[in-house]
Amino acid sequence: MPHQTLKGKTAVGLFVDGLQLKYVQLSLTAGKVTLRDFKTVSLETKLEKKSLPLNAPGSPTVAGDEGAFGVAEAVEAATEEPATEMTANATILLNLLEGLPPKEYTVSIALCEPAVRYHEFDSDFGLNGLKLKKRVAQELATTGPESPTLDALGVITTASGRLLTIVRQGGLQLFDLLSEIGSFLNGTMPRIKLVHSADLALLEIVRSSYELQEESVTVLAYVGHDFSRVIFMQGNNYLHFAPIISEGHNAPKIENTIYSRIRLELENNGLRRIDRILLAGESYKANLLDAMAPEFPQAKIEYLKVPQIEEAPASSPVPEVVSEYAIPLAVAWRALQPNLRGAYNVDLVPASIIHNQKAFAW
Repeated sequence: MPHQTLKGKTAVGLFVDGLQLKYVQLSLTAGKVTLRDFKTVSLETKLEKKSLPLNAPGSPTVAGDEGAFGVAEAVEAATEEPATEMTANATILLNLLEGLPPKEYTVSIALCEPAVRYHEFDSDFGLNGLKLKKRVAQELATTGPESPTLDALGVITTASGRLLTIVRQGGLQLFDLLSEIGSFLNGTMPRIKLVHSADLALLEIVRSSYELQEESVTVLAYVGHDFSRVIFMQGNNYLHFAPIISEGHNAPKIENTIYSRIRLELENNGLRRIDRILLAGESYKANLLDAMAPEFPQAKIEYLKVPQIEEAPASSPVPEVVSEYAIPLAVAWRALQPNLRGAYNVDLVPASIIHNQKAFAW
């Protein structure tokens, strides 16, 4: 397929939820961010499992087979499979990216638990910057098998003045797939711009898109395919993550589960009211807005909106597309605008990847 002509700076955002890979393509031209493309594709196997190589018995075949891409050269990748035998998941990712000139766009990846974990401290130890990260790494070493590397660690201040730490624990399977398909993309791997926490990405998109009063309480309810998450904010700041719900939009009575979790966390955290509820992910498929409205009549409830991003194409199948793709959209948006209002200074790209990546135009 001939390379597409990309308009302005272009960023791809990727997020995996079980077997679902969500893809977003944004562009930045003359200060305006536009949603160019979005889609969800099904992976052959979950990323933590070993995928079958292309053309192996029982594996899917790429449309056009090898002739569509030519004979692959050896490529340094995390797997030991020859480049001519791509794994099924790599083939699926290639079909998403093939046709985009790799040197003209970046890829950003969002991770959720258990690929990231969180820990709160009472204070910032009177430190900041690199000294704070080193101290936090030392403290976390006492709660785990080893001290996290500094490039896998991020910190933010909470609404209560505590310190939330974010630690990447592996979670680089998508990078491995990109390595695997590099030889099919004219021998050039797209640049990894950002590796981020999916939860923080959701917080950033709210902080950037809404004017929230300092004492107001906002609940962000994300309903995915394999999991759901309820996040509490006070003003513009993170307040509390409710434990992951291991059910998605297809689960029976998922709306009751979300409602019960919100009520429980309100009680546990001594919160008397909710001012706003923002719904994201595939919550519209569970009709969550209509289900929540009578339960929280005092709260403003809506599907998450990002007015700074040009509306999705007219061919969009649902009006809530920005809400559904909020996580990959958030990391792609941040990649285009590193100084985005409301963005946290957190980036979990491994130093080895940064060192090995070739220079980019932007």
